[in-house]
Amino acid sequence: MPKGIGAPRRQGAVSACTSGSDIAPLLVGGYYESSPTAVNNLDVVWLHTDSYGNLMTVPLGYDDSMEGTLLAACARTATCASDDQTNYNARGVTVWLDVESNSGSETLTLQIQSKNPVTASYTTLLESASITATGDTVYVVYPIGGSGVGAVEDYTESVSLPLPRTWRVNVVADSGSSMTYSVGYSYTL
Repeated sequence: MPKGIGAPRRQGAVSACTSGSDIAPLLVGGYYESSPTAVNNLDVVWLHTDSYGNLMTVPLGYDDSMEGTLLAACARTATCASDDQTNYNARGVTVWLDVESNSGSETLTLQIQSKNPVTASYTTLLESASITATGDTVYVVYPIGGSGVGAVEDYTESVSLPLPRTWRVNVVADSGSSMTYSVGYSYTL
């Protein structure tokens, strides 16, 4: 893409690159967003218009962390929490738990938790039913009217709440048996 020229997107047009760099626009959900811009002499950000037409600023580098691994595949025998995650303006998150093996009668419970910025304590936003079988389960935290997100058959469990700034996943093990699993995530703007 030529320097300073945005690419077309499905809705509207892309702002020209104001920094004069060769950084390509961010592709979010099939839409090209603006080129990086300095806002109020702060960090360089992407300007993003959400599905409701609200202008949002997203810190540069956020596009690199839209999805990833919270807990790598590993055999575990005890409760395990991910590191705290920082949400830079996503409305929600989808979390995948992939259980690869269960050596005994281990039961897991996945919790998506918010962190209180004052007390540093955690509050559970979503807690799964007990999991013993191998395979993928999908959990969604996203603010939408009604009791869930999307079609019921699309997700194992969902809750209609906004994703807070700081959050984590906590996987609670109920016995000392070994269970191999991994946890991944993807933000939803």
